Amino acid sequence: MKLVRLTLLATTAAIAAMAFIGASSASAEPPWYVICKTGKLLNCANRVTHPLLGRLISLAGPGKFNAGFVTVECESGEGNSNQIEAQQNGSFKGTLEKLTFAGCKGCTGVKVEPVAVEVTMATATGPFELKANGAKTQFTGCPFGTTCTYEGNLNLEVQMNEAETEQWVEPKGATFTRIAPSGGLCAEKGKWETAKTLFDWELDDAVGTRHKDVGISLAKELIKTL
Repeated sequence: MKLVRLTLLATTAAIAAMAFIGASSASAEPPWYVICKTGKLLNCANRVTHPLLGRLISLAGPGKFNAGFVTVECESGEGNSNQIEAQQNGSFKGTLEKLTFAGCKGCTGVKVEPVAVEVTMATATGPFELKANGAKTQFTGCPFGTTCTYEGNLNLEVQMNEAETEQWVEPKGATFTRIAPSGGLCAEKGKWETAKTLFDWELDDAVGTRHKDVGISLAKELIKTL
């Protein structure tokens, strides 16, 4: 029953977003994508309006990557973006500058290259999607001294809970292609199977303010706090 309610909620949000996008297009003004302190998808009333720049912090739970001869499992991961505006017009863009993992087994080292990331509407009917093209990951400390390097394009649906208090993304078997070595034990196609990832927003201020469990919301106008 909960799954049905979540599906209906997502469908309703997509329809509302479609109407929202349509209205914005008619007025020739793209919508604003804003950091919301909750998971609300439309017209967030509790958004981050601080004029300073901030960083989007990604917090991943237990995750698995299947490289064929080995499954890499990590207990957690944490990444951060470059300094970006909390409210952006047309889409939400940034660069994942750093992503580290802890408690890994199968392969003990995981290195992720910096990559451009964008959150936008997938189609006119939704949903939100997080995209990262050319994402590169290298696994070291694997059995038999093997190192595996993979590259792939991420296209992950942004999900929310029923109460609209948090948003997250999950890989759901996103496929990566081996780019090194040319042969050997590493599978030609690797799969990022699991790792539920939520987000915080860290302001660029002297006290290091962090808003936890933030989401992306569509808004019709920019709001700034002086």
